[in-house]
Amino acid sequence: MSEDVKKIFAGKSAGLKRPTTKLPKISADKKKDSRGQSYSNPRGARILLIENEETIVEMYKMRLEKEGYRVEVALDWKTGFDLVKVKEFDVLILDLVMPTLDNYAVISRIRNNSKNSEARIIVLCDSAQERDYDRVKQRGAARFLIKSDITPAKLVREIGKVLK
Repeated sequence: MSEDVKKIFAGKSAGLKRPTTKLPKISADKKKDSRGQSYSNPRGARILLIENEETIVEMYKMRLEKEGYRVEVALDWKTGFDLVKVKEFDVLILDLVMPTLDNYAVISRIRNNSKNSEARIIVLCDSAQERDYDRVKQRGAARFLIKSDITPAKLVREIGKVLK
């Protein structure tokens, strides 16, 4: 090992100067979408995704975890309610059209659960009927998104907006 390298490892500069270029500070928690609107990305926010289509689950889960969110998945309402009873989440993403339950009652039922009464709820739906939107909003959902319009990147932005 050369003497210069030994001096560097020993904490001496060996006559070398550090670069003086200062890089701008970038906040990992503030991002901008393609339209320049900012949104938050709190690292470690807890998300429960209740969705019965496994392909959609895999796609969203992968992207959300890449963004630093902690994601749990329920493929049916029963599993979702079991998780909501015992764990706290920052955001709940619900597929509005799932079998075996009054889909609108789900939001009210979650809101009545003390652990997640303050969680932000994002509803995913296949249709854009105004009555669906009104019923979801009346029950306390923060967002109503049409599945065919939402990409994983757009979902990340919507989550960031509700967490602002």
